Amino acid sequence: MDEMDSPRDPSSRFTWRDLKALRDHAQNSPLRVIAHIDLDAFYAQVEMVRLLQPPHLPLAVQQWQGLIAINYPARAYGIQRHITVKEALEKCPELKLVHVQTWREGDTEPGDWEAPEVGTHKVSLDRYRRESAKILGIFRERCDRVEKASIDESYLDLSTLVYEALLEQYPQLRHPPQDLNTPLPPAPPTIFDEENHGKIIDINNSQVEEELPSDWSDLSLSLAALHITSIRNQIRTQLGYDTSAGIARNKMLAKLCSSTYKPNMQAVLREGVEGSFLGGFRFTKIKNLGGKLGAKLVEIYKTEQVSDLLKVPIDDLRAKLGPETGAWLWQIIRGIDNSEVNIRTDTKSMLSAKNFRPCINTTVSAHRWLRVLAEDLSSRLLEDPAHRRPKTLTLQHKSGGGVSKSKSMPVSKGGELTGEMIWGMAVGLLRGVEGEGRCFPCALLAVGLSGFEGREEGVQGIAGFLVKAQNNVPRIQDDQEREGRKMEEGQVEGRSLGGFFKRRSTADEEPTPVQDAAPTTDGPELEEFGEKCERCGQFFVDKQEHDDYHFAMDMVAEERQQARTQHEQSVGHREKDREPAKKKVKVEKGQTRLSFFK
Repeated sequence: MDEMDSPRDPSSRFTWRDLKALRDHAQNSPLRVIAHIDLDAFYAQVEMVRLLQPPHLPLAVQQWQGLIAINYPARAYGIQRHITVKEALEKCPELKLVHVQTWREGDTEPGDWEAPEVGTHKVSLDRYRRESAKILGIFRERCDRVEKASIDESYLDLSTLVYEALLEQYPQLRHPPQDLNTPLPPAPPTIFDEENHGKIIDINNSQVEEELPSDWSDLSLSLAALHITSIRNQIRTQLGYDTSAGIARNKMLAKLCSSTYKPNMQAVLREGVEGSFLGGFRFTKIKNLGGKLGAKLVEIYKTEQVSDLLKVPIDDLRAKLGPETGAWLWQIIRGIDNSEVNIRTDTKSMLSAKNFRPCINTTVSAHRWLRVLAEDLSSRLLEDPAHRRPKTLTLQHKSGGGVSKSKSMPVSKGGELTGEMIWGMAVGLLRGVEGEGRCFPCALLAVGLSGFEGREEGVQGIAGFLVKAQNNVPRIQDDQEREGRKMEEGQVEGRSLGGFFKRRSTADEEPTPVQDAAPTTDGPELEEFGEKCERCGQFFVDKQEHDDYHFAMDMVAEERQQARTQHEQSVGHREKDREPAKKKVKVEKGQTRLSFFK
């Protein structure tokens, strides 16, 4: 008898404790619902909407002689991002090409210039960041837990919304028994339809339209899918952009779902069919398996298919990859991912840089380019919804001979931090570099802002207290969740995940570069673009510009390390100065030596 036709157990597979876990955003809740929403060919869509381009006409966004975004009509001609502009026009002579905005030397705002050149212009992504902020604003209006994953994709934790909708529609769920391990009452049947819910991925990875024997997990997914459909329609109506979405139990599955039926479609993965769904993928498409670890797996097991890895015992994975990495991999290819939707994604630093080919040779030219970098940073500060203010400004300089220097100064408090103010501070730091000699010829200039804070130091808004309180709520964790959390936090006994994932690109840990060195592309499709950097795993078109990007990042890291070293030395000196005072303390008869005197 087919599994779907077998008699149903009238009781639910889920308990009242599972329902409570849904309310509490528990990461291991079996009723948890996560959505991943991706803007289809985002940069191309922005230009199509701006230029009122008909949706059926081919369009590509150009950066110098490379393509960084291609709409779907253009892809039908075989145009991909690793080809040149000339090759793209040979494939599709009617292709509409739009160059990204650029800054010219001395500009106070970017423009749409004819035939910009890398030697005289600097790329600006402001237009796309502004549209991304509008979309993110809609997400945050419609959902209480949103993580911005990149400029064109976000994760939404819909657990609270689904919990509230369940209680509103099914009043019997409002009165839990004393024993929370009691099974939930039988769930009413769930009817999925493509128009309202999207594609439904079942055990055969096919569309299901008829009434399904269901449980509360299907009802949760159905409510979430209806909400995401509404959000996507709002984005389309208000801003004109098409999106793709995936709805599933966790972030990893939701992201894979969103790419299954692109463009302009959403998919829902039913609970319990994760293994069947993942079996058809190459594991190199899963986050953290496309780089060093993925290459090692291919070398060991001679395959890229998840279906082949599913046959490997966990003991074998542990033995070959290390205990924690092996256990993590065993879980992830079975769809087990307890990673959190991180709502605190504000960057801690900003960096704007320009490399010069050929080098610049005059102070006047350097000052003009510093104005461009300053205005770039200023415009991004104005777009920050939290209106945060940096503590430190840093100038980075590389001479034509490859000698690098970095100088910093504190940013004064109070008042708007304008482009003129940033430029004045950067010019002052450049004078310090010039005073040390060998400033010209200059191969790179970068201006960075760091140490952002939204309020006076030490003052916390109510949202901060709410987040902290929520994080302090005790939860019962099973062995599997504890194992998962250990791996997320890097607590390893043998070989750790960190050995494979050395470079974690998160908004909280890395500066956000806006420069020619690392062209931004449309998120998940990045794998198709250019050559892959062995150091960071990102793709690039121009090796020299990408090397300059790493140079700027290395200077930031070196500066931070120097600051930490100076701080540690300062603390060490203070502790040493206190040592003689400790020796003078005497313990009289009948007194007890306190711990801080020991």
